[in-house]
Amino acid sequence: ILIAVWDGDDARGKGGTGEVVAHALERGRVVLWIPAGDPTKDARLLLPTSEWERAWRRHKTFRDVSIPDQPKPLSKGFHQLTAFLRDRVLSPGRLERAFAEEHDRLSAAQEAGLPAERLAQVIDHITPFFVRADAMAVAYMTKHRRALATMLYLASVAVSAVAAQVLFFPDWMSPVAIEVVAMLGILALLGANRRQAWHTKWVNDRYLAEHLRTATGVVLLGEDASSNVQDATDALPFYTGPQSWLAEAIQSITRAAQQSAPGEVVLEPLKRFVVKDWLRSQSGWHARNGTKRHRAHHRRRIVVVALFGATLAMAVLHLLGVGHHHQLGQWISFFAIIFPAWATAIHAVGKQLELERVAARSKQMAAVLERFALLAEQARTVEDLRKVVRRATRVVNMENHEWSVLLSFVPPELTA
Repeated sequence: ILIAVWDGDDARGKGGTGEVVAHALERGRVVLWIPAGDPTKDARLLLPTSEWERAWRRHKTFRDVSIPDQPKPLSKGFHQLTAFLRDRVLSPGRLERAFAEEHDRLSAAQEAGLPAERLAQVIDHITPFFVRADAMAVAYMTKHRRALATMLYLASVAVSAVAAQVLFFPDWMSPVAIEVVAMLGILALLGANRRQAWHTKWVNDRYLAEHLRTATGVVLLGEDASSNVQDATDALPFYTGPQSWLAEAIQSITRAAQQSAPGEVVLEPLKRFVVKDWLRSQSGWHARNGTKRHRAHHRRRIVVVALFGATLAMAVLHLLGVGHHHQLGQWISFFAIIFPAWATAIHAVGKQLELERVAARSKQMAAVLERFALLAEQARTVEDLRKVVRRATRVVNMENHEWSVLLSFVPPELTA
C-alpha cells in the first residue's frame, strides 16, 4: 500500500510524487492519498481511470473515492484468504468425511512404519488445510464448468427457438419467450460466476491444495517445504498468476508443521510412502485423467463431425430443391440453422474445458511422476530419497504454478 502525502498535481521533476503515484497505479497497487494542502481532510483511495474516463476528466490518470468500509478494495489477498477460511460451499459432514479418509490413509502409512511424530506434524498442521482446499477446488471447478457449458447450450437453445418460431410458428410468441429466457439465463449464470468468483476460487484452491500435497512428503523427510513455494512476484509483471497470499499461507502452514518434534527419519517406510502414496498415486491419477479427457474430447469431436455432415446434407438437399414447396423444406431449413449452432456450442464447451490440452498435459505428468517413482525406489539412503523428492517437488510445483497462470487468463466471459 502506498500512502501519498501529495498536492494532487503532476510531478515537477523526475521521481516526483505524481510520477510515483502513477507508477503504483499502473502496477495495481493500493494508493491512499492525504491532501498535502489540507491534511485534516479524510484520506482518499485513488483508482486508475480507463481511456473513456480520461476523455472527460481532462486526461487525468486517476480518480479519488472515499476509503471503503470493506477490505476487498484495500487488500484483495486478505479478502480471498478470509473468504477461503469462512467458505461454506462444503457441508461440515463432507469435510469431516474427506478428513477422515485422508487421516485413514496416513494412519495406514504409520502402520507401515512411518514415525508417528512426523505424521502428527502433517495431520495436525497440513492435512486440515489440504483437505479443505482440495474439496473446495472440486466444488468450484464443478460450478464453474457447469455454468460455462450451460451458457453455451442456452445460446443454442435461443437460436433453435427463433428458428422454430420463424419457420413453424410465425404467429406464436412462445418460442420468442424461450429465446428471451435463455438469454437471461446466460446473463444470470455469468453474473453468478463472476460475483461468487467460482473461477478464481477454483484456481486458488487447486494451487493451494497441490502445494500442500507435495509438502506432506517433504515434511515427512524433514525438509523445508516453505522454500518450495514460487511466489507470484517471481513471475513477469503482466502475469496475474497466484496471489501473494497463497504463497504466504503455504509457508505459514508448512513452517508450523516443521516446528514440532521431528522424530526419526527411517528410509524404507518413507520410501514406500513417497513411491506408493504420492508419486505413483499421482501418476495413476494423471494417467486416468488423461484417458478420461481424451475420450471426452474424442466423443465431442465425433458429434461435431456428425453435425457438420448433417448440415452439409441439409445444404445439398436445399440446393437440389428438395421439399421447397411443402413442409419438408421447412424442416431442412430448420436443421440447417440449428445443427451449426449446436456443433459450435459442443466444440466451444470442449475448448472451454480444454479437454485436449489437459489430456496431453496429464499424460506427460503421469510419465514424469512414474520416472521419479522409479528413481525413488532406487534410493539407498535418506539423502538420495530427499534429492529425488526435491526434484519431483520442483517439477510438480512448477506445473501447478504454470497451470494457475494459464487459467488466470481465461475468466468467464459472455458467449453468444
